[in-house]
Amino acid sequence: MAEFIGFLRAKQLDNCEITTPSGSQTLKFQVKSEKLLTIPLFTQQVLKIGRSKTSDIKLDNPTISLKHALIWSVKFDSQTPPIVYVHDCSRNGIFLNEVEMKTGETRMLNDGDQLEFRTAAIFSFESMINEPIMEESQIKPDYKINEQWIVTSNLIGSGSFGSVFIAKNEKLDKKLYAVKILSAKGSGQIWNASYYEASLLANIDHPNIIQIHDAIATNSYVYIVQDLVCGGDLFSYITKGNKLKAIPEREVIFIIFQIMKALQFLHKNLNIVHRDLKLDNILLQIPQPRTKIYLCDFGTAKDLSRSGGRTNTAVGTIEYSAPEVFKRNHKGKSITPYNFKCDIWSLGVVTHILLSGKSPFYSENAEDILISARKGYLNFNIKQFNGVSHKAQSFIRSLLKVNMDDRLDIDECFEHVWIKNNKMKLETFYREMVDQN
Repeated sequence: MAEFIGFLRAKQLDNCEITTPSGSQTLKFQVKSEKLLTIPLFTQQVLKIGRSKTSDIKLDNPTISLKHALIWSVKFDSQTPPIVYVHDCSRNGIFLNEVEMKTGETRMLNDGDQLEFRTAAIFSFESMINEPIMEESQIKPDYKINEQWIVTSNLIGSGSFGSVFIAKNEKLDKKLYAVKILSAKGSGQIWNASYYEASLLANIDHPNIIQIHDAIATNSYVYIVQDLVCGGDLFSYITKGNKLKAIPEREVIFIIFQIMKALQFLHKNLNIVHRDLKLDNILLQIPQPRTKIYLCDFGTAKDLSRSGGRTNTAVGTIEYSAPEVFKRNHKGKSITPYNFKCDIWSLGVVTHILLSGKSPFYSENAEDILISARKGYLNFNIKQFNGVSHKAQSFIRSLLKVNMDDRLDIDECFEHVWIKNNKMKLETFYREMVDQN
């Protein structure tokens, strides 16, 4: 259920009229006075501001782009407060607290921040978000790690792994980053996995893979600084209330194509298998269709170049894991060593969920998931697959083959008819997306 997070107070300037067009999601929430238009903000809402008739807030002024700005919030989990972002997609710019933003830039909105749309309108953000309660054991934010990095008070999320805050590097740029903070006195297993992740990603440069910028160890903490991806994860993106909601096939194929690009780079260029590909580990730049996506969380990834292209550690998330991964012996190792194709199975599960809103082998019981996955039965006769093309269904079948030798590898995925028939359109979209970033 959407959570109320605050207000936008909009003041129109002399050369502009502010309206909320008929059909806009903000229409029923607006409160208008002689001077201000007050619009409540909610989670799971992307507010479009611009000159277009489809804008949630229309600014009728020639200096305003058809699509000028986006405002949204991301909530990591029920325990952490939402973070509100503004994205500049204009030609003429936006001023955040009198500092001009760059086209394509995303910044965070805090209580009292002011957005100026030149000659058109001024928006003030009034936050109703409660500050997170910090336990004594947690690190206190708003301090310098070293001469480069500053940890802010904005908590993104926390768990057994530690906490993630927004960070900045004022010496380099005004960009925002994410910093994962782990206690040096905590679990050695978690510490080792995170440090291994940082070392694995340190030299990877790919448009669809999260980038690590620094890893710093002190006597008390380990800090891993990486890109801040502001659109949340795919799981949150398709969650509506307590259910997962399918998204249109034309949108799904752009997401899957980007994941495939990342996997091809990992498998073929670096000999790295991810081993935990799932909705939660796929991030969106902006929570809207045709956005850029990133793979993250490489804590269980492995370089197979030194092990003959195979491994036998039973790791990952059971709902997304290939049958061979959790077919274990008494020592907890996979009976049959497996290879890169475990990621292909996970890609099939992700595709199935995005197209239908249902996980193909899901059960409340983990053992039942394993049993169903080993049978590999897929049912495309359910109503959720009405309207999904036979080519897309065939793509899923080709990825969810129980025998990994029958499963497509990543190069073969690009040759499947669902992808191949749309290749020109997909490649054009991909080049444009990479060039914009």
